[in-house]
Amino acid sequence: MAQLSEEILFSNDASDFVTSINEATSVDQALGQARQALQPIGIDRICLTVDPGSPSQFVAHDLPDWVPARFLEEIIPSEIDPMVGYCRRNRQPLFCGKAFYKSRGAPSAALDIWLDVLSQQGLSAGLTIPVHSRHGGDWGMIHLGADMKATEFRKIISAHGNNAILISAYAYYHIRQIHQDTGRGKLMLTPREKECLSWISKGERNDGIAHRLNVTRPTVDFHISNARRKLAARTREQAVAIAVREGLINP
Repeated sequence: MAQLSEEILFSNDASDFVTSINEATSVDQALGQARQALQPIGIDRICLTVDPGSPSQFVAHDLPDWVPARFLEEIIPSEIDPMVGYCRRNRQPLFCGKAFYKSRGAPSAALDIWLDVLSQQGLSAGLTIPVHSRHGGDWGMIHLGADMKATEFRKIISAHGNNAILISAYAYYHIRQIHQDTGRGKLMLTPREKECLSWISKGERNDGIAHRLNVTRPTVDFHISNARRKLAARTREQAVAIAVREGLINP
């Protein structure tokens, strides 16, 4: 678990951020303000995964677009990354890195590949903060990182962790609100969801779709379930009909 300072004293930068974040009117602007507030602490990476597994899920980030897309479409539904399961069930911030994954057992080949991707993007080590709504149900993840040795990063968190968590939590909830207010995601399907519906329109069952896409059956079930919720469809066939009608897929 992350060890934070027992005396919670917030810096002027953190207090100023809490006051100014409400002025941000776009996701990019809010994320930029958060990054600017975290840099004096020594943190140069922040990645927010908002409402994973829900129709409105998205990642606020400064990464290549394919990285969060893969995370939402493959890593979240399959939970090959044990950090996803940890954040879904816990509220305590946790240092992420080799020690965490080693404590969870030998990584799978798929997890090894994913960890290589994170390492290339400077996200292999850092602090992961689970986010849960007061009444349960909605949850998310905040990842903070820096280009330094894990021991040095732990020193930063020990000294400034309270400020870092305050800044990132306010950023998370404000970005989530901006995203909800814009109404994005109501009739937006991910590429994987579209692929699954397209194969359904061709008569494929879920097992066959999983084989064609080289993913697991639960992953296909996840994407189809998400598509049905987004389209307010009672059945997979109705989801296909709505997607065709709205021009989201070609029959």
